[in-house]
Amino acid sequence: MHLIVVLLPILSVLPFLFSTAETAIAIPYRSGGKCSSSGIDIDLVTGQTRSIFMPPDPSCYGSEAVPQRQPRPQGYQFHFSNNCSRPVQVAVIYLNLNNNWETRGWWRFAPGETANLSSNKEGIPIISHNKIFYFYAQTVDSSERLIWDGNTYMSLNGERLGFREMQQQQADNNNFSVQCK
Repeated sequence: MHLIVVLLPILSVLPFLFSTAETAIAIPYRSGGKCSSSGIDIDLVTGQTRSIFMPPDPSCYGSEAVPQRQPRPQGYQFHFSNNCSRPVQVAVIYLNLNNNWETRGWWRFAPGETANLSSNKEGIPIISHNKIFYFYAQTVDSSERLIWDGNTYMSLNGERLGFREMQQQQADNNNFSVQCK
């Protein structure tokens, strides 16, 4: 009984071994900074071998492979323009990609500056799938403070602020701006 159990897996592989004439063993290597594979082609019937070349494969080194740029999540980015002659700081409330409302700030903009709001120093933009967002802006120079606010109140860094509701109008970004009165 034990002999049959041991032989069954071997017997099921034997026809495959005898019907297959060749197999190949890939050997990854790096040449000129590129990841490639060379290999050995083995004829199982005659035992003869020959070298073969396989095309470059960036995954041949796993964790050593050059990191591929991850596709950015699709959604609306936040594009702000400071059309004021004074420096401004901006905060937003938006529905993040995890479907949680998030309050973020402060981004500082010089007069005439335009940019996407980013989540970190690497410049990765904040993104939302929601067309509705809220913003609060204020001037940050020593002159009388100008404020762009609304009636949706949230706290940011311990300060209660009134955010203005905005609805995305463009097909690809949440564009908004401030202008001096």
